[in-house]
Amino acid sequence: MDKNIKFSKVASKYIREAAIAMEINKENKENDDGYWLWEKIEPLLDE
Repeated sequence: MDKNIKFSKVASKYIREAAIAMEINKENKENDDGYWLWEKIEPLLDE
């Protein structure tokens, strides 16, 4: 994965909303596969 990529603010907003809907966000650590994916996606998001 290219760590130099950053998603725009708009794309980041939709990715965060999708992650919550799919329960792969940082608040759902019980879902190990989802949390692993979130750890990879989160650094690419614009704050």
